[in-house]
Amino acid sequence: EVSDSWLKFKPNNILDVDGTNGPINAIEAISDNLYFFQDEGIGTTKIDERAMVNDTEGVSLVLGTGDVFGKPRYISDEEGTKHPSSVIKGRDAIYFYDTLNNSISMIGGQGIANLAKLKGVRSFLKNNVDKQLMYGSSISDDYGVVAGFNPVTNMLYFTFNNPDGSGKNSFTIGYNEMSKEFISIYDFIPIVYISNKEFNNATDHTFIFKTLKDSWCLNTNGNTYIRIGF
Repeated sequence: EVSDSWLKFKPNNILDVDGTNGPINAIEAISDNLYFFQDEGIGTTKIDERAMVNDTEGVSLVLGTGDVFGKPRYISDEEGTKHPSSVIKGRDAIYFYDTLNNSISMIGGQGIANLAKLKGVRSFLKNNVDKQLMYGSSISDDYGVVAGFNPVTNMLYFTFNNPDGSGKNSFTIGYNEMSKEFISIYDFIPIVYISNKEFNNATDHTFIFKTLKDSWCLNTNGNTYIRIGF
């Protein structure tokens, strides 16, 4: 084709947000709600919003504007993230590393919750996360925050790869979505998580994460690590 179709957007397919909050670093959706994450703000908008009304004869009518997105609404200007790879969708909520508050937080039915504060790991993060991570990540220098979700074990993993020379060890912390608790600290430091969410039963699921030196496969029992190559 002559031009890239992916760079062409119809007028109703464009949504403008407040640029003073920084760039849009990540986007995730729950049901028909789209959430966008900026440096200093988190907002939401409805996707293809429609309303049902009844006419004078009781016949249901569907009303809409023709826009793909509804009007954006900010739910916070006190939370945000500069780490796109830290935003991860679980079964019932969206989780992310909040760089403004050095916290692991979630967005669910009750809004935004500071899990680090609620679950008692705020001091641990304060003492073990280098301040450089609060300013963003660096692919070239191999530091940043990444997250992954294993739907078989209901485990979310947040890996904090501190910069070399920071004096702080990198680490991975695990949160169980069912028990709603942080349950362990791990010494594996992935640079990316790969999760195949399309599976028919637990034995078909493979949860992969890649470290700087090796690639590993996490077995469905959540405890067995098998080295693989790719």
